[in-house]
Amino acid sequence: MKRCWHQDPNQRPKATELSNILSGWIAAIYDYPTSTISIQLNAINRVKSQQRLSSQKFIHPQAKYTSQLFGFPSLCDDAECNDDNLRPNRSRAFTI
Repeated sequence: MKRCWHQDPNQRPKATELSNILSGWIAAIYDYPTSTISIQLNAINRVKSQQRLSSQKFIHPQAKYTSQLFGFPSLCDDAECNDDNLRPNRSRAFTI
């Protein structure tokens, strides 16, 4: 991460190098569940899950609006809007 902030732009990693690094991390997470990064990610997810369970949803009694998910099925074809196209694809995620 610190290399990305280097004062000299020529010393910063290229997009292909970043892609390789991130692809390696993703492979370590999904393909090697006992890897250090996978164990750390699982620990973080457990903490976040516990925080979500312990936090109470509070809507202020004077609130005028609350957020909600909107769908606009008339704006796209069925092929474009199916669930598979809305999920990230590991093989396409870091294509350059």
